[in-house]
Amino acid sequence: MTPRVARSLRRSSCWARTASLVLAGQLLTYPSVSLVQAWPSWRECASGGGLEPADSRWFADCWAPAPLDRADPLISPMAADSLAGLPPAVVAVAARDPLRDGGLAYAARLYAEGVPVSVIVAAGQVHGYLQMPGLVGADAAVASAHAGFGLLLHAALRRLLHA
Repeated sequence: MTPRVARSLRRSSCWARTASLVLAGQLLTYPSVSLVQAWPSWRECASGGGLEPADSRWFADCWAPAPLDRADPLISPMAADSLAGLPPAVVAVAARDPLRDGGLAYAARLYAEGVPVSVIVAAGQVHGYLQMPGLVGADAAVASAHAGFGLLLHAALRRLLHA
């Protein structure tokens, strides 16, 4: 992602918030929830987890190039004062992904702040497993993630139709 695209996405997010758009749900696959906080999984899965440290730094530099504040909640949602009131979420993480602990911490915080959340941990999988057909064990993990996403979308559609 280029810095120009990243800036455009951030402006869109700000616009959505100020325009009072109602989001139906959060479908988060191996999410990056903080560019300022280090998680144990970064050390545990630093190599061979599908996302190498140099790649992660490159993505962070694209998403939030200097002088942007990487602790801004629009960039690092874990830095938000509150997550209460966010839409229901499905958080899918890979067990061998450097982003695993951040995703789990985000899901735990959503739950603690009253947001309905489902967590899917793909055992034995690495970052990017949803795009790796044929990876040993990935089929069941992908099916589980898709089922969770389907339930979230179904519930959101029911809420919209009966509102």
